[in-house]
Amino acid sequence: MSVRGRLEAHALACREALDRDEARPPLPGDLTDLRYTDLADASLRGVNLAGANLSGANLTDAHLTDAYLFNVGLSSADLHGANLSGADLHGADLRSADLHGADLTYAVLRSADLHGADLRGAAGASDVPRAPVPGLAAAVLRQITEHPDTWDQGVWHSECGTAHCCAGWAVVLAGKAGKAAEARLGTASAARLLLGGEGHPFDPADRREVIPWLQARAAEEAGVQ
Repeated sequence: MSVRGRLEAHALACREALDRDEARPPLPGDLTDLRYTDLADASLRGVNLAGANLSGANLTDAHLTDAYLFNVGLSSADLHGANLSGADLHGADLRSADLHGADLTYAVLRSADLHGADLRGAAGASDVPRAPVPGLAAAVLRQITEHPDTWDQGVWHSECGTAHCCAGWAVVLAGKAGKAAEARLGTASAARLLLGGEGHPFDPADRREVIPWLQARAAEEAGVQ
């Protein structure tokens, strides 16, 4: 049986398990490496793809409603027009994925990396930033240098709400758009999209890198503008 056929059979077994209120069966080990696989129009509703690497795969118009894709690698995958409504994409690597016209209604995107993803015409993704917020890096830089007591790289947001890390300040200073993005994506994933750039210094151990990174990013923004 082809890879597509085996995956569709696995998806059917997952749906049947869910109908019985049982856990979805795990993806067979020999199907975890699905890089560059052609799965266009595949019927994969409810499938359990946890642990799979689908980087570069063609999932154009695939049916992935209610699929479980926790921590799945989908970088550079073609998901153009794919139905991902209700899918669990928690922690998925979606960098540079083509999600043009995809349906992400109710999809779980917390901690997913959507850096460089094409979301044009995607449904259910209005709270996902499409482009960096102009001047945001400079605003975060001013905040933490002029008011260092409000910068705590060890927490996203302090309990009192007066101190934040680099990523935390990015979502706060981005206003309503930042709040909405954080609620859907989580602090780090939202801040990456809101700030733009590469190599974001969001870990506590990155404290020494934060100011130089923000300076470089602010200068880059100024040059582009």
